[in-house]
Amino acid sequence: MYIPSELIQLKYDIYIRRSSDDTDHQVASLGSQKEVLVKVEKENGLKVLRIAEESMSAKQPGRPVFNEEIQRIEQGIIQGLIIWDLSRGSRNPVDSGTLSWLLQKEKLKAIVTPHRVYLSQDNVLLLNIEFGQANQFLRDLSRNVKRGLQTKRNNGWRPGIVPEGYMNDNVSERGKKEILIDPIRFPLIRKAWDLLLTGNYSVAQILRIMTVKWGYRTNKHKQFGGKPLSRSGLYCIFSNTFYYGDFESPVGSNNWYIGKHTPMITKEEYDRAQILLGKKGKPRPKTHEFAFTGMIHCGECSGMVTAEEKWQIRCTACKTKFSSLNKTECSNCRLPIAQMSKPKLFHYVYYHCSKRFNKNCTQKVIRLEKLEDQIDFLLSQIEIPESFKQWAITYLNELHDNESVEQQAVNGSIDETYSDCLTRISNLVKLKISPMNTDGSVLSDEDFAKQMEELKKEKTGLEGQKKLLGKRVDDWLELSEKTFNFACYARLRFQHGTLQEKKEILATVGSNLILNDRLLSVTLPKPFVAVEKAKIEVDRLVAQFEPVEKLDPTAQLIQLYAQNMTLQGCSDSN
Repeated sequence: MYIPSELIQLKYDIYIRRSSDDTDHQVASLGSQKEVLVKVEKENGLKVLRIAEESMSAKQPGRPVFNEEIQRIEQGIIQGLIIWDLSRGSRNPVDSGTLSWLLQKEKLKAIVTPHRVYLSQDNVLLLNIEFGQANQFLRDLSRNVKRGLQTKRNNGWRPGIVPEGYMNDNVSERGKKEILIDPIRFPLIRKAWDLLLTGNYSVAQILRIMTVKWGYRTNKHKQFGGKPLSRSGLYCIFSNTFYYGDFESPVGSNNWYIGKHTPMITKEEYDRAQILLGKKGKPRPKTHEFAFTGMIHCGECSGMVTAEEKWQIRCTACKTKFSSLNKTECSNCRLPIAQMSKPKLFHYVYYHCSKRFNKNCTQKVIRLEKLEDQIDFLLSQIEIPESFKQWAITYLNELHDNESVEQQAVNGSIDETYSDCLTRISNLVKLKISPMNTDGSVLSDEDFAKQMEELKKEKTGLEGQKKLLGKRVDDWLELSEKTFNFACYARLRFQHGTLQEKKEILATVGSNLILNDRLLSVTLPKPFVAVEKAKIEVDRLVAQFEPVEKLDPTAQLIQLYAQNMTLQGCSDSN
């Protein structure tokens, strides 16, 4: 690289910078930069006053060592900088503008890199373009990284180093990396949770067991880890929602995600742990879900029925039961929760009027268990045995087949009428345009329009009948099969289903849900009214076989169903 002779007499500083604070990479990068830039100095006979080193990102202005170099230039101590490339000097518009301005004022005579020399008389536009490229590279990199992290969060994977007991996937290709279970530490952390949940061990005691008895050491990373777990580290584990499945990212953003990693504990275990930890426990995000909110109205004021949950704890010393929310000690005897031996926890969910329309509404709360008992009783009123479901669906299919035969005859009649309607429309048009009707004496415009409108209405009606006739029969069969399947299995699904499944079952089985004096009233849809009537007769027939043991009465029951006119009537009405 050629350097003009007038630049050799200038005084220079070598400025080298590394963005990362990672010590190993920093030393290697600074060392390699220094080696190359010192070689540039010696090969060209440049006079260097000092070598300035800095480990700091250039994306924001305010680098201390860089600012010292700017002062040395403005004071005339040096007239040139030797740097690796322009991006080492600046990646933000403020510092880029400072260097560009110093070059224009010729206080900075030259910026020397291993590949090029930038002079004060050079094209300012080209210099600014190179500075802009360095700045834009950083902006693009930041945007792409943020986009990638958000995609990872949305897919259910927590970015960054995972908590103890888990491992980052370093094998899969980018975009497919998952969070894995640490086969060594996962079971030990789970045992630590178990010790805490007994209520017999303090965090300090658990930490001592982990360190001394289990020989637990943290997961080793490049610059940290491989050491005994600290007390604060164990508190972080016991207050981290990640272990039951949810995570906040970035921390403090209040943006919560449902993780796809394997949970170590349940939400209930996490909540119990936070009570035992007292103030040191970090409560999980308030994402309460209730099955029946938004469905039931108050029978007194017509307001919407809402729900709330409560956590309580019974003191092991004075037996007082008190709310555990944000409490660290018994409200009566002041015994700390952490010192209670196996304290009993209580979890309640209550439904009550929201009192939005009437703040003085007198309706009282009802426990979730009591409300679900009433819904279960409602489902028991329409619950039918498997044998009846099988017979009813078979019977309905037979009716459908018979209906199909009748439907063909009806379709034939409708087709004939429809064909006749088209013929009359055609004849009416022919008459209108007939040579005999040139003066409108046979068929006036008014009569033509009136008759054509009536024929079009008839044609449209017949087309609708053709479409609806088959669809009505098919829909009737589908609805009937769904009704009997629902009646057969709804109660079992309700007893073991998720919150969403319970909500769907209640919405299916009834409408106009009213809660009055802690009693739920429901309006059954017409199909279920028929099923409810049929159940009475079914129960009577099934009862005849109850004393018989170790025999399958399905065949006999199906025969009795087929002979029972009451059940046939209920199936037809369904």
